[in-house]
Amino acid sequence: MTSFFLLYFSFQKTTISLNFIKQLKPIKSKEILFFICILLSFNILFAQKRIAHKALSKRPPIYFETHLIPSSSLFTCFISFKIPYNNLLFVREGAKFNSELTITYEIFEGDKFISRKFNRKTISIAEYEKTDAEDLFLEGITNFKLSEGEYRILPSILLGNTDIEIKNMSLNLLVDSSQIMKPIVISNSSNCDSSNIKLANFQNRIPFSKDEYDLLIPIYSKDDLLLNVIIKQDEKIITENEITEYELFNNELFECNNQIVLVKNNNSELIKYFRLNFVNKNLIEGNATIFLKSETFELEFDMNVFWNEKPKSLLSLDGAISAMKIIGYKDVADSLLGISDEEQYKALFNFWSKFDDNNTTSFNEIFYEFYSRIDFVRKEFNSLGKNDGLDTDRGRTYLLFGKPDKIERTYSEIYNVLEVWIYNSLNEKIYFSDKTGTGKFERVK
Repeated sequence: MTSFFLLYFSFQKTTISLNFIKQLKPIKSKEILFFICILLSFNILFAQKRIAHKALSKRPPIYFETHLIPSSSLFTCFISFKIPYNNLLFVREGAKFNSELTITYEIFEGDKFISRKFNRKTISIAEYEKTDAEDLFLEGITNFKLSEGEYRILPSILLGNTDIEIKNMSLNLLVDSSQIMKPIVISNSSNCDSSNIKLANFQNRIPFSKDEYDLLIPIYSKDDLLLNVIIKQDEKIITENEITEYELFNNELFECNNQIVLVKNNNSELIKYFRLNFVNKNLIEGNATIFLKSETFELEFDMNVFWNEKPKSLLSLDGAISAMKIIGYKDVADSLLGISDEEQYKALFNFWSKFDDNNTTSFNEIFYEFYSRIDFVRKEFNSLGKNDGLDTDRGRTYLLFGKPDKIERTYSEIYNVLEVWIYNSLNEKIYFSDKTGTGKFERVK
C-alpha cells in the first residue's frame, strides 16, 4: 500500500481522503525522549574518536575544530568553535536579544602546562524565535604556536548572563608534519565576499546533508602535481578523482560575519589547495577513509560523516519504526522491530530509500521530512509530562500532511476553542475543537 504521507509529500496534487485519519489507531511509544541537559552532554563529548552506533549518535552541544599550518620552526594551531543558538542563554535588552560566552583554552603536553588563551564572543539578534534555533550558530577562533608533539587542549566555557562554567572537556592534538595536509571541509554558502571560503566547522566532520560541501586538501609543494583522491566507506570505493587544478589562500584562518573563513590570495605559493567538489554527495553516516596519492607521497585520513540536523526521533529506533504504522506500514514496522539493533537503522534507511525521488545523492529528503514532522509533533502537541503527541488528532494530521498553509482559531463560547487547519493544495479544511480549555483538541470534521 502506498502511504498517504508519501503521496502528499511527493506530489501534493492527490486528493487524500481525510477519513483515513479517523481510522488510525493511536500508538504508544516505547520510549520517551527527554531533552538532555547541556551540562551533562559536555562531559561525554570528546571521549570517542568514532561513533560506535551511527543510529544513536547525538549532535554535540558545541563543536571544536583544529587545523595546523607550519610557520618557521613552529606550527600555528587554529582552534575554532561552533555552538547552536539554542545552547546559549539570551537576555532581552531593548529590541534585541543578546548572549555571550567566554571560552578558555589551556594547552598541556603530558602534565606540563604550556599556554592559556581566552576567546570571548557576543551575539545580538532581533527575532525571539531564533534564540531557540538549532541550525544557527555562534562561531569563533583562536590560535597557538606549538612545536611538534602530542598535546591536550582543555576548553572551559563560561556562559554569559549566568555564572555557569562548563569544564571536563578534552581535545587530543597531534602536531607534526603528517597532520598539515589533513583535508578541510568547507561550505558553499557564505555571507562574506567571494574571496572568502567558509569552513563547515563541524569538528572536522563531513556533514550528511542535502547541502553541498567540498573538501579542500592542502598540499605543500612548489611543483604542480596530479593528486589522486579515493574515499572509502565499509571497504567500498565511494568516489575516486584525479585533481590537477588548485587554489591559493592566505595561510591562516579568519573570522568574518560570525563565520570561519579562508581568504583567497593568488600570491601565496606555500600551500596549494586541491578541491574535491560535493564530497558528501554519495556518503552515508559513519566513518570514511580519505586516501591521497601523488608521485611523491601517499597519505590516508580517517574522517566521520555526521548528520548534524538528524531528527531527534531517529535517536530512538523503536519509536521511529513504530511511527511508520500511522502512515500504513504496520507490517514493515513489525518486521523491522524484530531484527537486531545493529541492523535496524540500516534496514530503516534502506526502506525509505525506495521513496527517494533523487537517487543521485545519498541524502533522502522524504526520510528527513517524515521524522522532522515527528519531532515537531512531539514538541508542539505532547501533553504536559507525556509523549503522546502522535496519539493526538492534530499530531497525526501534521504527520500526514505537514504544516498547514493557514491556521484560523475562533472562540465560540466559554472553554470552546475551534481551530481550522487550511491546506490549499488539498482544497481541504480540517476542524479541531477544544471544549475543555486545556489544549486537548479533537478533530470534529
